[in-house]
Amino acid sequence: MSKIEWTDKTWNPVRGCAKIAPGCKNCYAIPMSARIVAMGRTALATKAKRELAESYAGVLNDDLDNWNGKVQLVPEALMRPLSWRKGLRIFVNSMGDLFHEDVPNEFIAAVFAVMLATPRHRYVVLTKRPKRALEWFEWLSGIAAKTGWSASDECRHWLRAHLGGLLFAKFAAKAPDPGDTWPAPNVAIGVSVSDQETWDTNVPLLLEIPARWRIVSAEPLLGPVDVYHQAEQLPVSWPPVGIDQVIIGAESGPGARPCQLDWIQGLARQVLDAKVPLFFKQGDVCGHCDGRGDGALGPGGHCRCTGCGTGGLAGKVRKKSPRLYVPGHGTQQWQQFPEGWI
Repeated sequence: MSKIEWTDKTWNPVRGCAKIAPGCKNCYAIPMSARIVAMGRTALATKAKRELAESYAGVLNDDLDNWNGKVQLVPEALMRPLSWRKGLRIFVNSMGDLFHEDVPNEFIAAVFAVMLATPRHRYVVLTKRPKRALEWFEWLSGIAAKTGWSASDECRHWLRAHLGGLLFAKFAAKAPDPGDTWPAPNVAIGVSVSDQETWDTNVPLLLEIPARWRIVSAEPLLGPVDVYHQAEQLPVSWPPVGIDQVIIGAESGPGARPCQLDWIQGLARQVLDAKVPLFFKQGDVCGHCDGRGDGALGPGGHCRCTGCGTGGLAGKVRKKSPRLYVPGHGTQQWQQFPEGWI
């Protein structure tokens, strides 16, 4: 099972990525990939682990501390969700970006065909490339119009092309054709944002994508966000009709950059005011007062409540899914999902 709080499993039909945004600086997937390479190069590693290691080595630089910009398609991973019999929440491509510029449209279609054919699962596809994502949906619509097939049928066609006849026959035996189910009712498309600029750029593009579910992941949150800042330029005004969940989280791990409590609370308040489900993943929240702070914040946005002391550091903790005080909405562990999603 995944350690990511809002998902049960991860599924990576594509490996590799490239840093394109401020939130990419301390990408967790790079050291994880490097660890896979190191483990696969030990004397006791199995053949499967050695092969996996070399696959990940092919998308990292020589020092194994950054992406090299290449991606690798993993067609053998396309069958994997069929083996998970229980319905799960699945994070698609946690170790890369499905909408990376070098991932062919046809392979993305094959991935969507798998998701369509396994309606017991709920999939989340997060991207930092919403423009490419929108272009892919437009491409799919365009070829469907030319062939007269549905978007679902086009995706299944490309899945067959990538699996081959024999494997596809096995796939079809376990996952019959779901028919014309578009947009995919069990797939959420999400964009990653980290500050005002990325919110203003990525959210309008997300709202143009014809997805059944849309998510904004503000993680790592690196600055304050005013959701009204560009409201007049959005396809719909805020509160949005088209955003189904917002995830908020501070950066974690070695070299994590600061995330002020008032940034978290400010965005959380705007999300809850709009009656959009909020999932607060992690952040620096006082273990004594859950961020209430007796109405005062110290230097760097740290709590100055009596339990923390005037220095504002004694009660500061970074932990996953802490309770959080949100002005006007009270204190709780915010782990909300869209109605009908789970």
